[in-house]
Amino acid sequence: MKKSIAVILFLCSPFYVNAQTVIFKSEQVIYDDTAILLNGPIGKWTNTQVVTFQNQTNNTVNVKAHLHDHLDFLYFLDENNVAHREINFDIAAFSSFNQKIVAKITKFEPVLYNDQMGFDITYENNKSTYFEITASVYFFEDVVSKTTKPDGYHFWDFEGSPRILDASYLPLKIYSNHPHFSLDDSWDQIINKAINTWNNAGKSIGHTTNFYALTNNINEADFAIDWSGENLPAQALGSAGLTNSNPSYIGGIVMLPPNSSNKLQTAEVLVQEMGHILGLEHSEHSADIMNGQAHPLHHDDLSQIKLTGRDRQMLKWLYAQSNYVPIVPYREYSNIPPNYGRGLPSKEEQEQRNEARIALLVDIKLKSKLISSLVNELEQTVLEHKLSLVARKSSEIQKICEELNDLTISLNEREQTAVLNQTEKTNEAAHQIEHQAKSGHIALKQLNHDFDHLKEAAELLDIVVSRLN
Repeated sequence: MKKSIAVILFLCSPFYVNAQTVIFKSEQVIYDDTAILLNGPIGKWTNTQVVTFQNQTNNTVNVKAHLHDHLDFLYFLDENNVAHREINFDIAAFSSFNQKIVAKITKFEPVLYNDQMGFDITYENNKSTYFEITASVYFFEDVVSKTTKPDGYHFWDFEGSPRILDASYLPLKIYSNHPHFSLDDSWDQIINKAINTWNNAGKSIGHTTNFYALTNNINEADFAIDWSGENLPAQALGSAGLTNSNPSYIGGIVMLPPNSSNKLQTAEVLVQEMGHILGLEHSEHSADIMNGQAHPLHHDDLSQIKLTGRDRQMLKWLYAQSNYVPIVPYREYSNIPPNYGRGLPSKEEQEQRNEARIALLVDIKLKSKLISSLVNELEQTVLEHKLSLVARKSSEIQKICEELNDLTISLNEREQTAVLNQTEKTNEAAHQIEHQAKSGHIALKQLNHDFDHLKEAAELLDIVVSRLN
């Protein structure tokens, strides 16, 4: 085990970016999958990013953050800007805390890492939990100052003009159908690596908005990564599609079915195909990530798949152009050719799915609000100790929970799991109250306790449902 070390850090600028918000509830930790993006020249401190912790419980929460041993370039900053490998802090009830994170490396090799930072959480009542946040760190040899196009590097043109993503649509939302192939979690890491590679490279050259964001909802996707290999050209490991028009519309990315014996070569190909969506064409230099041939390397891990200084220089040159053909999502195209957007539905199918999803979410949210309303009504009957009314309203809540469960069948797997889990807790809490109320001899203190449990479960259900969009 490496010893915990502290490094004094003198920041040149007081500004930082909030990268993630983590909310502590009494029974759950709420956070998204947004990666912390850090980048900077080798030998210097990177930009600073912040994780905001919000304690929405009645008790103090203790947070112990640690870094995996091989991530010896990541640091947590305390209030005095002293860098630590581990950090421990308390968050009082109903308050928040900002934890700053930076990185620094000295070895002379440009590289991008993706890994998890672990957080051990202990509540005042000794209840504990654990979760991880992804950190994506990109180190490079020096800041790309040149805006000239590197020799032997091509752009994906239309009638001689370069094509780049229309900034008004960023970040583009990507849907990947790899879960349909019963893959292990390593494929999630591959897709996130490709997304983080380009997002971080963009930030390193001054591009303020992420290029890409992952979504598990195909109905909101701007394009898809289809792992079926359908219509993939012979000998190709992957293919990206844009319409040959002004503006250019994104058709999507097709990859060989994800059962390759070389996952890391597949990851490198995916990085290249996503580079094409940005408007980059092939490079004649073999070391560049956008070289037309997959690099015949036996990668040890994802960190060895990296952009070169030339890749970054080309990206900077391309996105500095004032005269260009915009690349836009396929949804803006009124005449999508049949089967062009591989892995995506037709425009008509997309509209039908969107309408159906909107109607579904309206029904789900109405059910959740109805449960909240009944819980509010139940509170008065509990205070008045009217057991017959308590039993009846608790029964009504259980019935609506069952109806809500039936509606979740059309949600995606992650959404369905989140809603079902919280609906089950709400249903169980209502059942407990009904059971005790019908017994006729429940203590008022116990009834109040059980109601508080139901109210908390219903509030969390409302939060989960409100996150559906």
